[in-house]
Amino acid sequence: MPEIIADNISIVETKELEGATRLEAEYYNKPSFIVNNFLKGGKIIDYVQYGTSEDLNEKLKGYPVLRLNEFDGSFIGSPSKYCNKITSEVFNKLVLKEGDILVCRTNGNPKLVGKSAVVMEDANMAFASYLFRVRPKASLINSTTLSVYLNSCIGRREIERNLMVSNQANFSPDKFRDIKVPLFSSEFQAIIDNIVHRAYLNHKCSKLLYSQAEALLLEELNIKNIDLSHEPCYEVNSVDTIAANRIDAEYYQPKYERVIEAIRKNNHKLLTHFIKEYSTGYPFSSKSYLEKGIPLIRINNIQKGQLGLQDVVYIKESDINLSPRDVVITNDIVISMSGTIGASAVIDEFIGKAIINQRILKIRLKDIDADYLCLVLNSIIGSMQFNRIGTGGVQTNISYKDMKNILIPLCNKKLEIANLIRQSHSARCQAKELLEQAKRKVEDMIEKGRA
Repeated sequence: MPEIIADNISIVETKELEGATRLEAEYYNKPSFIVNNFLKGGKIIDYVQYGTSEDLNEKLKGYPVLRLNEFDGSFIGSPSKYCNKITSEVFNKLVLKEGDILVCRTNGNPKLVGKSAVVMEDANMAFASYLFRVRPKASLINSTTLSVYLNSCIGRREIERNLMVSNQANFSPDKFRDIKVPLFSSEFQAIIDNIVHRAYLNHKCSKLLYSQAEALLLEELNIKNIDLSHEPCYEVNSVDTIAANRIDAEYYQPKYERVIEAIRKNNHKLLTHFIKEYSTGYPFSSKSYLEKGIPLIRINNIQKGQLGLQDVVYIKESDINLSPRDVVITNDIVISMSGTIGASAVIDEFIGKAIINQRILKIRLKDIDADYLCLVLNSIIGSMQFNRIGTGGVQTNISYKDMKNILIPLCNKKLEIANLIRQSHSARCQAKELLEQAKRKVEDMIEKGRA
């Protein structure tokens, strides 16, 4: 291992360079861990495979294809895109199996490259080409332990040490073969496997409770079986176009009108009725991003129903003074205003002090439960209204002026629904804590030299 004598200077012995495939200085400035019992990644791989590079669609045509966007923590979520350009034979070769580990191969954000998710059950979905699948040799390391190691601080350092960086960071299967993978005892691996399975049970419970809350909402509002089919041909009265000040055909899709009519049959109010105050974010410069400091919530951090802060960036505390009205507190709701518009999340008590970036609407509420409102916004009730307003542009955008007029139905079981959401959040927090516990055990085992 090179002697590091300063933050940016290393002394590397000539013998370390003999036969080396890496000569750039940065590689030797990033220390690797020291354990006696390890193998290179290539020795522990039983099988590796790239995903499909064919074009994907959002019209549910073809086969579901998982992307990095649908990694749900250390597990996989549900694909939002499909591919109708692969055959059933190709799909069957790409379908995910229990024990697979998906690894992010390339991304513009180096922090996401090398991120992994373990497949805990057979899943009827393929995966995209900027991911690759690894199946480890079970006799050497089980999938859950390898995934925890890859996502641990020490695993991340080893991955980052082997990244190839040009326009985008890249961590190919060939580079995976170069990383050090500690050999853990079978007893220790069994402990990690047990923790990860408990986390997965909580993860599944969280998703089930959330689904129950959404189903109860739609059932109470008599919207559960509403027809959301896309109609290729329909007629619109010119008077309606004048009233709406919209002439793009998509805005008048009958499916949108069916949702609006169903909402109006229930007790409802405009979103603006529940807004105590709001702000729409500040354009913080990427040059001001830090590794530590005040979390900056960006659009990619907002997932439906929760904040994903695994790749969060930070700003220095004094930068808050640039726009103090954009600081969030517990029970604020943040909503994306560009890209996937309308994705909403509640700020919980674990976030602490944070601030929102541009193109995010922050609303502080009155007279409504934050969890209930967030569920409404993320359900078909909110998403159909957001999609309707956001049609007509190359880059989907939406303004506060439009968003404040979203219709919010008020059902009689809103407190029961909010309680289910809170139970869902609690189960998700337990899953996260168990995964963190597993990471700490792996890191501790390595640092104490017992791996």
